Amino acid sequence: MKNEEDHVEFLVVAFRLLREHKVYSKIIKLSFFETYVYYLGHVILKEHIVVDLEKIRATIVWEAPRNAD
Repeated sequence: MKNEEDHVEFLVVAFRLLREHKVYSKIIKLSFFETYVYYLGHVILKEHIVVDLEKIRATIVWEAPRNAD
């Protein structure tokens, strides 16, 4: 989609088709015009995809072993 107007036009057509075929969704599960999305431990941005730091925080702050036991 080139801009928000094209995106809205596409959504209107898509929702009309879904309504005609009696396919519904909960409004709380929908979001539009987001700048990023969390998906399966990643953050998906317009430009690139990065790992969600919350998912790997334990390995980032992992302390080195202090003994050979």
